[in-house]
Amino acid sequence: MFKVTLLTPKKELYVGLALKVILPTQEGEITVLDFHQPILSRLAAGVVSVDDRWLFRIKDGIAQMSGLELLGIVEA
Repeated sequence: MFKVTLLTPKKELYVGLALKVILPTQEGEITVLDFHQPILSRLAAGVVSVDDRWLFRIKDGIAQMSGLELLGIVEA
């Protein structure tokens, strides 16, 4: 499991642990799992899925995976 923090400028959308996160990027969807290679990606309009259980509709944003932590700053 890895730590996931999904924020908007005004509030926290999700803070917790996850096995899998699907992100909508400008190049298409990417799936982030444990020990994913470090990335920094611009997000596109779509749905962020955390463990196929929590779904968050976003307009855009950025996401960074580093170590065992995924940080997303989005506009919802």
